[in-house]
Parts: sequence; C-alpha cells; structure tokens
Amino acid sequence: MLKEAGGNCGEGLYVLTYNNKEVILRRIRAANIRRNISYVAQEYVAKPLLWRGTHKFHMRVYLIVRGNGEAYMFSKALAHIANKPFEIEKGDQEADSEVHITNVAMNHHNKMLFHGCPVVDFLNISDMNKYGPDNSSDTKDFLPEDTTTLLTDLFSQYISQAYDNFMSNQLSESDFIHIGADVIFDQKCKPYILEFNVPPCTGMYGEKMEAPMEELFYKMFCSIVENFVLCEYVHTDVNDSYASWITINEKSEKFSEATVSTLGKNMFRWALYKRRLEREQQRQY
Repeated sequence: MLKEAGGNCGEGLYVLTYNNKEVILRRIRAANIRRNISYVAQEYVAKPLLWRGTHKFHMRVYLIVRGNGEAYMFSKALAHIANKPFEIEKGDQEADSEVHITNVAMNHHNKMLFHGCPVVDFLNISDMNKYGPDNSSDTKDFLPEDTTTLLTDLFSQYISQAYDNFMSNQLSESDFIHIGADVIFDQKCKPYILEFNVPPCTGMYGEKMEAPMEELFYKMFCSIVENFVLCEYVHTDVNDSYASWITINEKSEKFSEATVSTLGKNMFRWALYKRRLEREQQRQY
C-alpha cells in the first residue's frame, strides 16, 4: 500500500502490485513536478482477518494521550469495511480498490455495497461475536476474545516510544490530543497499526449518520469533556470504573513541564530523527 504522507479521506492511496507499479510510479513522479509530496509505503497484510469471514476491514480506535504521557482507549470503536469480498487477484488482474481499500471516505460513494460503520464494543467482544454488531443471527466468531489486551499492548508500545522521544516537553500535563488510530488484524489475530489520525474525522458518511455511530460520538465527546476537560476544574481524576475509557499508559517518567521557549525541543528532536532516517534510506536505495 502506498499513500501520501499528508493525504486525507483516502486521497493519494494506491494498491501497488507488480502489474501496476510502473504506471503508479510514473503518475507519482509527474505529480511531484508540481508539488513536493512525501509517501509512506506499507507492506500489505496478505492474510487479513475478515469481517464475518468475507470482507477485509480495519478498526478506527479512539485514543486520548495527555501531556504527562497518560494514554487511554475508548471502549467502543468503528469497523471500516471494504465494499467487496476479499480475494487476491491472480495473474494479470488489476487490484480492485473496493476489495483492498477499507477507507470509508472512499467506499461510501457506492451505496449498494457500503457497509456503514458497525460499532465494535471492546467490553463485550464475546456477545458481539455471538450476536453480531447489529444483534443479528450471524454466529461466526471473528474477533479474538483478548482484542482489548492486544490493542492496549500495541498502543502502549508505540505511544511510549513516540512520547519519550518526541513529546515529553509539554506546557501542561493535563493538555491532551484526540487520536483516531486505524488498526488491522491478520488471520492469526496479530494487530498492525496503519496510521494515527490527529484529529480524527467524526463526520457522517452518506446522507445521514447511523444511530449507533451517532451515539458513539455523542458519548465519547461527553466523556472527553467530563474526564479530560472538567476534571481540571473540579480536581477529579480519570475513573477506571467508568466504562468509556481503558487505560493504556500511566504518567511517563519522561514528562517535563516546558516553557514556551523550551517547547521546541520536541520538534527539534523529531527533525533530527527524520533527517537521520532520510539519510539511511538514501544509502539503502
């Protein structure tokens, strides 16, 4: 998969194969004559876990990371599902984007095949596997029972690395960012991060937002205000017994309360890392 680093809503997203790579690379080189675009190449998960055993999908998981390094995962997520059943093309067949791309901003235009955005409840995985996200009679299990642990372990690793190296200088430990993390599973139920979206899109796709999706956004934003905004004024902490948020990381030892003049250390460290990475890539290729 090849994507524009600054792309949004599925723009600049390509399924790169042996059959089409030269055409796509020529198109990219032509586009770069007009503007300097950075791209991210990600190895394709060749055997993805399938939604109800038929369609490729990824999860949009909502996270909060605070200025002090604390991180939390919202207990409900959205499933983004490809329009067409999954298959790997053979021979000279071109890759069908509606089979391989799970981006809802692209897929919702096909009203006949669009699946909507089913809600995934991490606190009730067993019930969802039994009855389906819409309480249907489909009983085919597809999500691992330990989905929550798999995701929190994955997010903990990446958030800790990013925070400790590039985000530890903050003006206030109570500042926070809202993230939409896109995650895909393989058939062995191993999760992989596709990307982090800051801030995540919370708009509707199509003519009307589905009721379960609208309820998720309403409850999520209410709990963000209660747990991460008002808590600064009423001096309450995030309550683990509150069902909306699952703890990923505790406060980081690397947290340093910065001033306006020292806040730039984060960006300076990131710029150095990015430059070093670019030089390593140039030597390799």
